[in-house]
Amino acid sequence: MNQRLKNTTEKLRKLGLHFKILELCEPAVSVRDVVNKSQGDVKVDEICKTLLMKGKDPFAVLIKGLDKVDLKKVENLIKHKVRFLSREEIKMQFEFELGEVCPLFLEIPVIVDKKVLELETANMGSGDLFCGIEMNPRDILKCINHKIEDVVV
Repeated sequence: MNQRLKNTTEKLRKLGLHFKILELCEPAVSVRDVVNKSQGDVKVDEICKTLLMKGKDPFAVLIKGLDKVDLKKVENLIKHKVRFLSREEIKMQFEFELGEVCPLFLEIPVIVDKKVLELETANMGSGDLFCGIEMNPRDILKCINHKIEDVVV
């Protein structure tokens, strides 16, 4: 468990939120990696991913892992042309590698797709390629500056 994940778990405990750390036997970058490398029972339908994007300013989108962002919906929502941040931009601006991005405590707005809130449990990146975080998706909202929208294809 790296320092970023330790800091995140400490913040979650201080907020009194229930969560579980999911350990992986190898680094996981994709949804399939998480399923295949999890040391517990992870359901593919419960995996969520955080995508870092930029319109006028950076923002994140939290969606179910197998869903795809509808760029037109996002552009209509924020009233600006959007693009995904490159691997280099993610590393420079947020100090994350691909697969590490954790939506909790991002200091940018997070658009949460409505489908995420239909889940009983959400599994997401933790800031550590060897671990994930599992928690109630409604509790995620207590940690982030968010908007709930329909942003998937």
